[in-house]
Amino acid sequence: MNKKKLVKCSLAIWLATQSLLHPFSYSYAEEWSKPDEEQVQTATSLNEPGGKNDLVENPLETMIQEPDENQPELEESMTEVPQEELVEESESLDQPTESQSAVDLDQDQLTENTEQEETLLNTATPTEESTDIASGVFGTCSWRIDAEGTLYIGGGTLGETPVTFFPPWFNSYRFKIKKMVFTGPTIAPKETHRLFYGYSNLLSIENLAYLDVSQVTDMTSFFSDCRVLNGVDLSGWDTSNVTNMSNMFFEAFDQTENLIHLDLSSFDTSNVVDMSGMFSRCTKVQSIDLSSFDTSNVVNMNRMFFACNELITLDIAHFDTSNVVYMSRLFAECKKLRYVDVSNFDTSSAIDLSVMFRLNYELESVDVSNFDTSLVQAMRYMFANCELLETIDVSNFNTESVNYLTYMFLNCSKVKKLDLSYFQFEDPVEMAEMLAGTTSLNELTLGKGYRFVDSANLPAIPVEDGNTGYWQNVGSGTVTNPAGEYVLTSEELMTNYTGAMADTYVWQKEPNYESILAKDSTLYLGETWDPQDNFISATDKEGNPIPFDMSMVSGTVDTSVVGVTPITYTNGSAAQVIHVTVKENQESIQAKDSVIYVGDQWDPQANFVSATDEDGMPLAFTPKKVEGSVDSQKTGDYFVTYTNGIASKTIKVTVKENKETLVVKGSTLYVGDNWNPQDNFISANDKEGNPLTFDQKMVSGKVDTTKVGVYPVTYQNGHQKKTVEIHVLAEPTKEKPDADTNQSGDKKPVPATPNETTNNNDQRDKKDEKNEKNEKNKKDEKDEQEEQEDKKLPTTGYQKSSLSMIGMACFLLGLYFVYKKKINVK
Repeated sequence: MNKKKLVKCSLAIWLATQSLLHPFSYSYAEEWSKPDEEQVQTATSLNEPGGKNDLVENPLETMIQEPDENQPELEESMTEVPQEELVEESESLDQPTESQSAVDLDQDQLTENTEQEETLLNTATPTEESTDIASGVFGTCSWRIDAEGTLYIGGGTLGETPVTFFPPWFNSYRFKIKKMVFTGPTIAPKETHRLFYGYSNLLSIENLAYLDVSQVTDMTSFFSDCRVLNGVDLSGWDTSNVTNMSNMFFEAFDQTENLIHLDLSSFDTSNVVDMSGMFSRCTKVQSIDLSSFDTSNVVNMNRMFFACNELITLDIAHFDTSNVVYMSRLFAECKKLRYVDVSNFDTSSAIDLSVMFRLNYELESVDVSNFDTSLVQAMRYMFANCELLETIDVSNFNTESVNYLTYMFLNCSKVKKLDLSYFQFEDPVEMAEMLAGTTSLNELTLGKGYRFVDSANLPAIPVEDGNTGYWQNVGSGTVTNPAGEYVLTSEELMTNYTGAMADTYVWQKEPNYESILAKDSTLYLGETWDPQDNFISATDKEGNPIPFDMSMVSGTVDTSVVGVTPITYTNGSAAQVIHVTVKENQESIQAKDSVIYVGDQWDPQANFVSATDEDGMPLAFTPKKVEGSVDSQKTGDYFVTYTNGIASKTIKVTVKENKETLVVKGSTLYVGDNWNPQDNFISANDKEGNPLTFDQKMVSGKVDTTKVGVYPVTYQNGHQKKTVEIHVLAEPTKEKPDADTNQSGDKKPVPATPNETTNNNDQRDKKDEKNEKNEKNKKDEKDEQEEQEDKKLPTTGYQKSSLSMIGMACFLLGLYFVYKKKINVK
């Protein structure tokens, strides 16, 4: 054998060895593969006449896999189950399925087709003259791998990779490739399985937008095992022709912290039939955008989100599941999942719901009340280890087709109520450990068609907290006060139950009249909370009243912070939660400074402006709000504090010297005269000493000028008060004609004595004075009227003086003629 033949032989042996070793790495991923096409077609025929019975002779034994093999964590958390039983069950249920047989066949084909792969890989030629470690052509695309581990894929059309084939660089270089670069537009053919599968050291893919996947129908395991890939931008992909996305991201991104959000919002999944294992074991992904997913044609969702450990919420409420047959392990081992909305799931085609929510440790609620389970054959482990679920509504579950209920509610330790009234079985059903670990279950409703088979392991009732250790049917009583005739232990209930005993069973309690009543309350910031203020009453087991005790209260209220605090009041088995609300205190008070004068009376309300209570409602003034006093007899500054709860306001009251003055005078009038109060006013000053004009309000008292008399009139300016007298006199009598007259009829002149002359002059003076005053009043009224009507300037007094002088001249002239006449007569 020459040297050339020896080299070729060695290369062929090496390639064959690689092909034989490959199935071991591949078989782990295929362990989670979908049912083959024959299964899917058979499953979709379930709705056809006879479809259920024509599926397989024993459908559950051929299609439903016991999950124990790859779930060591669950076994540690489960209650102990005899290993013999588990082994027997595993042996009876884990028989190879048709799809598994197909996988095994694929592995054989991988070995048989070594020569084909060798032919394919012959295009991978080590390059001696460059730094590239390999190069070749795949389809029409040239490719090369440089020494840095970068795979460059040129433009063109990739070669097909059916189920048993891989790209030419896969076997020899997949662990060396750290980066992929598409250098031009690249078309992926219809058969493009596992294009990026198994590149566990691949960090990045550049120019992924160059990859045209519009012809691809099968994306099985496309990115499977890309554990350190830092990111993928799939926004430009056309997936409208894809029918299979099973295991597409299986075990992807689980060793990187850089890809925690997966955005598939642009995916067109309207033709996808198989999504089984699509995101299985994406253990680091925290959120997945599936908002555009159309699942109307999907048949298989087995393990779709299996072991997505970091998922907290999942928005799949819009999923159309009307054609889904397989839902086993759909959310199993999503250990941080708190909420998932499946209330709109149409499960009318489903035959397998087993392990659906298993190990959802943090799942707080799930609504399965609308599930149609009429075709379902397996529900085992369905809610196993959902340790936070308090309510599971299976009251509408139809179990006529069910064969497996084993471990269904295993370790649902917080579930308090189960309604199994629609659970009925025509054929033997496996329900071992169905209720194991439901230690809080205290209300169980059983129907006429229900029966306990094997050991459902209903937990014994703890004899504590008033429990007698027995179940009692409600009968004519209530859930809290049962009155039924059946009083049984858990073991007795499982052994003796028949359909004739159908009823709701609850934990029987010892007679206990313990009670406690408390009330809510409202406080305001800064106030002190006393727990006894919320306590109303309590009674002991015999019903006797007992006083408040601080040991009844758990919790405290921080009155320095606004908020609502729940406080629990407990008395033995009785408890009540009340709420103490702390509000912002809106108490306020406003007051103002003021100035008064010596002698004034100080009124505290005069300085009060406003006040509000704790809730901001206005309050009226009360003297209790005032602290301090004012001596209004002494000048000075006085400080007074107004208080309203936590609010206060200090104001200043200043007492000043009072400079008020008032000067007035008395006067004399005659009957018929007009009295004007202003005539008696002389002057006045205010408290500051400033002059004041006359104001009618200063006067109190009236003068009747029609009657003779003395009238007191009081003038007041602040504290200054003076009373004057107004004298009203009778009008003087007129002179009568004298008997001695001359021939002409004139009165004879009679010499007047000095006294007579004086008296006459006085009378005349008074009369003249009266006339002058009357004329003055009339003139003033006339002038005022003219001033108002004609808006003329005030009179100057010139006319008044002229009339007085004329009158006086006439009077003197008259006296002169009388006197002269009397002399002539003599």
